[in-house]
Amino acid sequence: MAIGEELRSRRFWRSLLAEAAATLIFVWLVLGASCPGGPGRVTAPPALQPALTAGLAAVGLAHCFGEVSGAQANPALTLAFLCTRKLDALRGAAYVLAQCLGAILASAAVYLALPAAAASHLVTRGTFSGGSMNPARSLGPAVLTGIWDHHWVYWIGPSLGAVLAGLSYEFLFASSASREKLVACLTCRDIDIVETASVSRSSLSTAPQDAARAKPPPKGEPR
Repeated sequence: MAIGEELRSRRFWRSLLAEAAATLIFVWLVLGASCPGGPGRVTAPPALQPALTAGLAAVGLAHCFGEVSGAQANPALTLAFLCTRKLDALRGAAYVLAQCLGAILASAAVYLALPAAAASHLVTRGTFSGGSMNPARSLGPAVLTGIWDHHWVYWIGPSLGAVLAGLSYEFLFASSASREKLVACLTCRDIDIVETASVSRSSLSTAPQDAARAKPPPKGEPR
């Protein structure tokens, strides 16, 4: 689909809205679960609380927005889809922008509802990095508080991990993985054509075996 036609597509803008809304809800819930407890106190919450919130939120958002945009709600995940050719460049860039906007709006809502000290606490990390794994979740609080210490780590780390995971699964471990598919991706050819050809060859190779299994046994022999 041409870029102009895509920009005029209603489905395209619905997908962007779904990504922005999904990321807003996700970041808002995770930040809320990470809020320090008690009036006037800044204490680290149990690590299990935001972790459970993030997992349950991801499952719920997948059910709500999955059919519209996939409910990726994570720029690192979108980049992995882009590198494995599951998403075109226009949608990939638009999704990342929508996700960042949703994260900033969610952070603004949480920031306005909390005291300054408590809001600043939301961008501090755990013992090592806090395990954000979502660049948008790290970006929103940083924009609101102005704390950008080592912020690049929270983009490079999750993005690199997501891309490596996506590539290794797609071209090494998936049932449709093949050398031809990897070459097609590296040379910017249509992967769908390669996958279709691979499935066709697989079906042809198993056809004689299927026919032999379906053939009735000779008379007198047990089935």
